[in-house]
Amino acid sequence: MPRYFFHQVRRGGLIEDSEGSQLPDIDAARREAIDGAREMMSEAIHAGVDISSRRFEITDEQGAVVLLVPFTDAVALVE
Repeated sequence: MPRYFFHQVRRGGLIEDSEGSQLPDIDAARREAIDGAREMMSEAIHAGVDISSRRFEITDEQGAVVLLVPFTDAVALVE
C-alpha cells in the first residue's frame, strides 16, 4: 500500500509530515486531507482564527507532489 505525506502549506511556510499515512490510493488520500482540514478548521474557528487559506500538499514516497488540497475544499456549499 502506498504511503502519502500531508504537508501543510501556510503563510509562514511549510509544516512537513514526516510520518505519512498508508492509504490504498490517491482518492483515499484526498478524503484524508479533507477530513484533516475540517478538523483543523473547526478547532481554529473555536479559537477565533481563520486558517481557510491553508492547503495540503500531498506527496508520494519519492517526494513528488501528487495532489494539492486547499482547506476551502473541505467546506461543502449547500444551496
